[in-house]
Amino acid sequence: MALESKLSFSENKNFFASLSVYAVGSAIDFASTYYGLVGGEIEEFSPLIESSIAQFGFGAGIVLPKLLIGGVIVGAATYLQKKKNRGETRFSPAAVCYFGGVITAGVGLSWILDNYLFF
Repeated sequence: MALESKLSFSENKNFFASLSVYAVGSAIDFASTYYGLVGGEIEEFSPLIESSIAQFGFGAGIVLPKLLIGGVIVGAATYLQKKKNRGETRFSPAAVCYFGGVITAGVGLSWILDNYLFF
């Protein structure tokens, strides 16, 4: 990998901040899903995660597909950020990562808000 194609923190602070928001949102989603499934509060409706849980158990069965999907998202966002830095696109993947992180956390917390806040 050529030096000029690497992402430096000083030039890409907004992008790395957006990846942090996405990571926190994903962690909230994982924790709330795990808590809900283990506590019998929710049922998993994703066939991918359901089959993964059957294969690997609750912890690994939830985290492995979420890491796989998150890895694809982070990889695609990084690729697009490099293209943006080279001037090959005007698209900002940071905005998508911010939005995705907030939505992911919101989806993960939705059942908790429904059960404990809105009765």
